[in-house]
Amino acid sequence: MDIMKKTILALAALTLATTAMAQDNQQASTRNTSHYIVLDFGGGYNNLVYNLGDKGKREPGMGIMGRIGYRYYFSKHWGIGLNGVFKQSQTTAKINYQDSFDAIDTYNGNEPYNYRVNYNSLKENQKQNSISIPVGLYFQCKMTEKWKLGLGFGASAQFVNSDNMETKDGNISTEGYYPKDDVLFKDMENHGFYTKSKFSGSYDYKTAFGAFGELNLVYSISCRLDLNIGIYGGYGFTKTTENSNNAVYNYENQKYNGALNSRITDGSNPLAIGGMIGLRFKLGKCVEEKKPADEEVRPVVVDNTKPQDNQQQPVVQQPEQQHQPENQQVADNKPEGKQPVDGQVVNITDIIGINTGNKPADNNQNTKPADNQTTKPVEPKKDENKVYTEKGKEVYINGRKYIVVDTIRMIINFGLGESGNPDITVVDQTLDDVAKYLKEHPDYKLSIVGHTCDLGPDATNKRIGLARANTVKQEFIKRGIPSSRLLTSTKAATQPLVPNTSDQNRSRNRRVELEYVK
Repeated sequence: MDIMKKTILALAALTLATTAMAQDNQQASTRNTSHYIVLDFGGGYNNLVYNLGDKGKREPGMGIMGRIGYRYYFSKHWGIGLNGVFKQSQTTAKINYQDSFDAIDTYNGNEPYNYRVNYNSLKENQKQNSISIPVGLYFQCKMTEKWKLGLGFGASAQFVNSDNMETKDGNISTEGYYPKDDVLFKDMENHGFYTKSKFSGSYDYKTAFGAFGELNLVYSISCRLDLNIGIYGGYGFTKTTENSNNAVYNYENQKYNGALNSRITDGSNPLAIGGMIGLRFKLGKCVEEKKPADEEVRPVVVDNTKPQDNQQQPVVQQPEQQHQPENQQVADNKPEGKQPVDGQVVNITDIIGINTGNKPADNNQNTKPADNQTTKPVEPKKDENKVYTEKGKEVYINGRKYIVVDTIRMIINFGLGESGNPDITVVDQTLDDVAKYLKEHPDYKLSIVGHTCDLGPDATNKRIGLARANTVKQEFIKRGIPSSRLLTSTKAATQPLVPNTSDQNRSRNRRVELEYVK
């Protein structure tokens, strides 16, 4: 018993320490992990399994259970858990048979006779309180927005805390049969022939090791609180009691040993099957609702009437005008039609213009100045929230090295967790221009890079980022560009356009960018 208590205290201390560390880790981590404290109560067929053979039968009883546990989900679906379970079990042994012994009547000339012990439908009620320590693997998957399906299984050690047994109905009667005289004596207490019905005592139990399983439905009440409804089952593969050479009732010293400490059973194993209901308390930061990991990829709904409020437009520096002779006209340096202004950062409704460098006007959308007009080239104003690339820079796409030969900074933004077919009709003209430019330069390839914000695990962000790149790739395939010239990749959340410090900034980082490479 002292060993059991020390073991329970050590496991309880370990649980508290693990929980404290888990809470700290959860607060500091952005991975898709979850930490829970679990409280459940329930009951069912909690009893002992044994076989009485032809000596009677076992009647399973009902019992209650309560548990406290810790769960650590190291991924979206899988986790591990440690529990402390209190369980009350009840079983009834209905004993009905006759046991006999050859004896010598020393008071009657040493005459031999047959001493008989009759178990007349004797009901022995067995009650047991135990504490078990299950350690298991847990799985959960989302069924709806509020409901999850959970599964757990693992190994368990059970320690008996207290037990008792007592007889309720039936009785034990003893009698003596003298074959020489063919006489049966009973109800003669002064000669050792009597009837008794009330017995009580306890058993010697051992630690049992077994397995457990559970199935749960989890309903999300809030970000930090879940309701758990489930069924459980457990079985001990090792025996808590073993058979012995004792009789159920020792008539010599009138001691009742009980069914489980006698030779009429082959030992007992613990069994529990029942239902439970309880609560799960989440530890650490409550960021679950912001993560796209649990979201399905949804079609993009885009407002094409105006740019997003959070999208800043950098100021474009206009060319400096020189002193002009009277009546002389200066050429208009603004792009014509739907072409964007050089250096402009945009979202789905806008496009960053082509970084022209020294290319001719027909390739870079710039109109030549008048012959007698000298102007400085248009240069975009540097914006600390933009990412600028340089021609000649080496880039690696899917493990292969390329050189940036020209840059078109087209940014198409997506919603949280979205990667499917955005409405990009407002940028069709520029997509057409990019496709035309690629056809005029058959040795160029187009790098299409998908980006995400920092919400969600790396694996999910890589999947969504690549899906966004493939969505834009299909637009160029529709425009006659071979798939082999379209290099899709993703940087996930590793290269934010702006710091991920607000929802507005995160929405800007969910984007696709293009570069010409060779």
